[in-house]
Amino acid sequence: NKQMPFTDEEVAFKFAMNTINRNSTLLAGSTLTSDIQQIKINDSYEASRAACFQLTLGVAAIVGPSSPRSSPTVQSLCTALTVPNIQTAWNPDQVGDRYSVNLYPDAMMLTQAIIDMVNYYGWTRVTLLYDGDDALIRLQELLKAPARAKMVLKIRKLRREDGEGVLKDSKLDGSNNIIIDVSYEKLPRVLHKALQLGMMTHFYHYIVTSLDLATIDLENYRHGDVNLTAFRLVDNKNPRVQEVLRDWIRVRESSNVISGTIRDGLTTSVALMFDAIYVLVAGLEGSDVGQEISLSKLNCVNRKAWLYGHTVLNYLKIAEIQDGLTGRIKFDSNGQRTKFSLDVMELREAGLTKIGTWNAGEQKALNITDKSLSGSNVTNS
Repeated sequence: NKQMPFTDEEVAFKFAMNTINRNSTLLAGSTLTSDIQQIKINDSYEASRAACFQLTLGVAAIVGPSSPRSSPTVQSLCTALTVPNIQTAWNPDQVGDRYSVNLYPDAMMLTQAIIDMVNYYGWTRVTLLYDGDDALIRLQELLKAPARAKMVLKIRKLRREDGEGVLKDSKLDGSNNIIIDVSYEKLPRVLHKALQLGMMTHFYHYIVTSLDLATIDLENYRHGDVNLTAFRLVDNKNPRVQEVLRDWIRVRESSNVISGTIRDGLTTSVALMFDAIYVLVAGLEGSDVGQEISLSKLNCVNRKAWLYGHTVLNYLKIAEIQDGLTGRIKFDSNGQRTKFSLDVMELREAGLTKIGTWNAGEQKALNITDKSLSGSNVTNS
């Protein structure tokens, strides 16, 4: 077969597997093996075919896919054959009776963090710029906010990759409190276009929904006095993250990785994939206590279930990791990650700076500790 370029997530998957296999204290010396299938984004048929092939091999879990449109298909197959499905991306079809856990923070919780920041800054007129219809599902609590509070919300979908049209529209009608929800790949282009249009000044305040703003080069925006706020799940200055990052840089450079945006540190998707394999190990180690777990070659046609799937899934759901690359990992009974912490970041002249935290599941989730410049240039036009 012709070797296709690897994605960062694929390299992270192999990297985590190799790291665990070198650790003799995990899985009682057993070795993890894997099969990786590359599929077209949003192709449910191809996702189904790939998952069915992997199930014939005899697997303890299926990790992925990362596409929100193809993940429900794989999730349904795993449920039918009682094989755990470990997800690392937002899934619009996540329900409690499925055989899955999802390390990606709960979408409703993430949206609440955005709403809390909007309320903290006192915004009453807000513009949402988005690039995909999935955003209208993920951010539905934000879309309901105007009915619950005195807020005017304008919603604008990008018509170009760099968002020029919607940015110009926002500038013309005086919209200056802007939420940007675009893909990680498009985000640098949208920010650069805003700079070209003179929209990176103290008159504007942006909340970026991407959890990876800290890995993008913001050098051109530091001195413009613009208000730029974001959240961060991965702290690249954390000693545990830095330890993994040193090896990750070496592994990534030696791999045939699809070229993409300039990265400074671990992106959220890479860190979540790495953490996912450690969650799998925790589930397998728990399941193996007092009984021997054996894999079965399964068939999508006869739908005969895996005997140990329910046991492994239960241990995955109760797995708790304190020092994950994405912080504490703990699931609710539905396999959702509803307890997690985000760093609140603001752009200062010295760079992107932590000004507080947002802790999911706590009564007072938002805790701003550095108010020296926080929202100092906010206006409400």
